[in-house]
This record gives sequence, structure tokens and C-alpha cells, in this order.
Amino acid sequence: MDSLAKEGLSDRVTLPEVRDFTARMIAIDAVLVLYRSVRQADGGLPERTTLRSSIWRLIDGRWRMAFHQGTIVPTAVLCSAPAIPGRNVLLRTATSDDIEASSASLD
Repeated sequence: MDSLAKEGLSDRVTLPEVRDFTARMIAIDAVLVLYRSVRQADGGLPERTTLRSSIWRLIDGRWRMAFHQGTIVPTAVLCSAPAIPGRNVLLRTATSDDIEASSASLD
């Protein structure tokens, strides 16, 4: 921790891009948020994609994060992930459109 405190901010801070942002009500007081965080390659660091999800709850009139998860996925895997067809199913990388499709089938 001490070494982190001694580090200064770099002259150039590169913020990640947020892509495929989706927020969906999952209950009267809960929202599921999904998005992709992409850090562009910079200064010798490779591009990095993180799939993120969080659940927000309305508590005492304020939205508060109840859960958050991030999974680092190599960008090459996301771009070239194969689809595996089966007799009654197609396995593939999920997209934000899948949330709408799956929730519509529950209605």
C-alpha cells in the first residue's frame, strides 16, 4: 500500500471506453447493468476487454450497488469466438441483445 501511495499520476491517463451499456429493471427496486470496458493498447500495455455486470438496489430512496463483477476477456477471443451448433441449441458469445430476447420470453 505504501508503494501505491508514492506513485504519482502519469502525465497521460487513458480511460477505458464503455461499450454495449445496458440497464434493465429486474425488480421494482433492482436494476441489472451490463457493459464492456475496453482499455486501448497504450504504452506497451495490450488492449484489454472486461465484461462487467452490477446489480443496483433502491434503498431508502437512493440507488446503491449491491453486487459488481468484472471478467477480463482477451479481445481476440471476443472477436473470434466460435459458435458451436447443436441439435436444439447454438452456443456462442452472449451479446446485450440476448438480455432483451431472454426477458421477452419470460413475459
